[in-house]
Amino acid sequence: MKKDPTAIVFDSSKVRLEVGDEYPLFFDVFVDDIEIETEVTFTSSNTDIVTVDEYGWMNAHALGSAVITATTNNGIKATCNIEVVENITTVFRLAGDNRYATAFATADFM
Repeated sequence: MKKDPTAIVFDSSKVRLEVGDEYPLFFDVFVDDIEIETEVTFTSSNTDIVTVDEYGWMNAHALGSAVITATTNNGIKATCNIEVVENITTVFRLAGDNRYATAFATADFM
């Protein structure tokens, strides 16, 4: 006799993404204390900020917060808070006393 799921557990209750990121949700579904494979549907509280597809892949669209809800076929639910932040780009300036020293600094950096 097949038992219905009793819990969904996300690996993290809060995920931070940058605008433009694609990232999978990591979660497990359990019957009592045994992990199982089962179909889960996902919804986003604010699809302008983050969307999630049927496989659990999130796409960050705009700055802000949203809540992703995972639901099993028997109505068990779990939520994950998503925060979308600005892209942060770090720029490094490499230089040496001459073109050879600059080339060595660049090679060492990579």
